[in-house]
Amino acid sequence: MALPIVFDSPLTQVDDTANDRLYGVSRWEFDATYGWREWTYVKNTEASTAFAAGTVVMNKTTTPGTAGQALVCATSTAVHRVLGVAQHAIAAGKGGWILKRGIGLVVADTGGVTADTGLIPGNAVAGTADNVSGATAVAFALCLETKLATESARALIMC
Repeated sequence: MALPIVFDSPLTQVDDTANDRLYGVSRWEFDATYGWREWTYVKNTEASTAFAAGTVVMNKTTTPGTAGQALVCATSTAVHRVLGVAQHAIAAGKGGWILKRGIGLVVADTGGVTADTGLIPGNAVAGTADNVSGATAVAFALCLETKLATESARALIMC
């Protein structure tokens, strides 16, 4: 039987030296506004680009078998590569927690996003989200409010 892990650090903590033992580990926290949310620990493997709040994050497939290696989500990427969405800044080369499941903020791509539609990786700007085109399309989140391009929209994230 696996024992639960108790974390004494805040979710917004960014580690200067990413903790290899935590890559891919999940953590549940209760938020008074958004309820229960699941987070996952990743290393920002970008050379110089930080994850800003609302940035869609994908796994780094050039490192097979290594959990928690993450990049800013490339445009038009398959939904299945999305690991989660950053809810605070995580600098390049640093380790931190991104939102995997629950309500959080996602940055809209150039066309904006619409409430009650699924979200997929944006097709114009890396790290953003677009509406899906069809009720049965695969999505990584459900948009909860309508927002213009580059604005952050509340969404139910399900990665």
